[in-house]
Amino acid sequence: MFENDSCWRHLIQTIGIVLALTVASASALSSYYFAKYVSENYGSPWSYYRFFDPASDTVLRYATRAHLFGLYIILLVPIFTASFSFAIILLKWLLIFRYRPSNHAINSWFYFRWWFVDILMNLWEVFVGRYIVSTWLLTVFYRAMGANISWTASINTFIREFDLVSVGACADVSGQLFPRLITPHAIWMD
Repeated sequence: MFENDSCWRHLIQTIGIVLALTVASASALSSYYFAKYVSENYGSPWSYYRFFDPASDTVLRYATRAHLFGLYIILLVPIFTASFSFAIILLKWLLIFRYRPSNHAINSWFYFRWWFVDILMNLWEVFVGRYIVSTWLLTVFYRAMGANISWTASINTFIREFDLVSVGACADVSGQLFPRLITPHAIWMD
């Protein structure tokens, strides 16, 4: 597409990085709006509930809203991780659909789409993936991305090119798994 023109490649990569950071930031908006909803509907965490005795009209005890407010704030991280994971799943299926055994030139349109999804996966591994390694949540995410992974398998590593990966029952996957080879002129997937 951009034969021997590194200026275009750098420009597209810069735009790709900005877009990847925008996707991560947009995923944080769901947490922001949840926190805004909680603060508007449940007030300040430093306000009080008064529990009255209806017979004597006296205050039995005071409780801060911080107890309830704190429980809602704990949900902010899972909301962000779920929305970021969903955004990456959606973008992978829109941009790549399925990885197939093939080779593509470095300056091709497929390479830039693959690179963008790869950058998103780098961000996902830092913000989400590292906390769910070796759990069933990682298996659910990889299956949603297209990997053929048994529910009884244990995944202790990150994978890419999901559609090219099959993991059988009771398997234990650790170490590094690269179903691709990147050369100065092409990317090979197998």
